[in-house]
Amino acid sequence: ERFFCGWVLTVCAGAGYGSYLSWLPFHRCVLTGMLQGVDSLTPVDLERCTVMGKACFLFLPAFCVFAFLCILGGWHLLLVATNQTTIEFLRYRLGPLLGSGEKPSEDIP
Repeated sequence: ERFFCGWVLTVCAGAGYGSYLSWLPFHRCVLTGMLQGVDSLTPVDLERCTVMGKACFLFLPAFCVFAFLCILGGWHLLLVATNQTTIEFLRYRLGPLLGSGEKPSEDIP
């Protein structure tokens, strides 16, 4: 569990850094260019966007990976904090909803 959480944290930091670096070109080239029209870009920005090409779309996969790993990391931090496995969490939380009637034993703190 410790190594997995370390891996999730490292990849999440890398994806967050990639999102941070690619936000400005994505905003300038894609959002401004598509929402307000290409005519709204200055000639310098238009030249930069032409040179960058498809690289300004790096923000989309980087942010998706970052968001997914933040959710996954939060889930595992919750499991570590409550000292549970995924099976225990699902069995005890979803069991009563699904009608299995299984409840945690009282001797486990």
